[in-house]
Amino acid sequence: GCPVCRMEVQRVSQSIKSIENELVLDPGYREKIDSAWGFCNEHAQLWMEQAQPLSTAIIYEAVLGRVSRQMEQRSSGKSSIGGLRSKLSAGGRDCAALVESSVCPLCRTRDDQEREIVAHLLFELQASAFQQRYASSGGLCVVHLNRALCAGPSPAALQALRAHMDATHDQLRAQLREVIRKHDYRFSDEVAGAEWEAIARSVRHVAGVPGIDGRRNRSSGGG
Repeated sequence: GCPVCRMEVQRVSQSIKSIENELVLDPGYREKIDSAWGFCNEHAQLWMEQAQPLSTAIIYEAVLGRVSRQMEQRSSGKSSIGGLRSKLSAGGRDCAALVESSVCPLCRTRDDQEREIVAHLLFELQASAFQQRYASSGGLCVVHLNRALCAGPSPAALQALRAHMDATHDQLRAQLREVIRKHDYRFSDEVAGAEWEAIARSVRHVAGVPGIDGRRNRSSGGG
């Protein structure tokens, strides 16, 4: 599988442990968490799977208090509840009366890790010995291939990336065509083979593994 995906997800899991063990009571870091309203939807689910109840209670008790104070300010300020209600009833899909003021800290960790790994990979791909190692690996998923291309690879690195992508896509597409063929009633009695694993592999190859932000990379050119 894609090494950048794997290391991103590992780093996020490591960060969850660090937050629990070292940072959950640190005032500076807690401000980052509180102002982001805890974690984004994706990382909140991951946090729930890995974190201890006490850490979750400490973080979200403060987050709920912050949201309550913001609601109180919104209610007593220029933007009244009536104004908010009129925005919502008018179908204002972009209305964000209550908004977090910073980015999910685990998203920031994931993105920083992604940039570092991709930069290091492109540097190493300039050497022929590493190009051979890359050729025998699972290679980059499409999300991180896009990220690498946006980072401006050297001609040697670009050639290594393209050669691996061509080989991977040729193999996956051939296996997917075999899956399609065996769905034809004329060949439906044939025994299913390893090609069926290509279905899940193809999805992961294009979208990346759960836990990365593939939509951002595609929509903004990797920025």
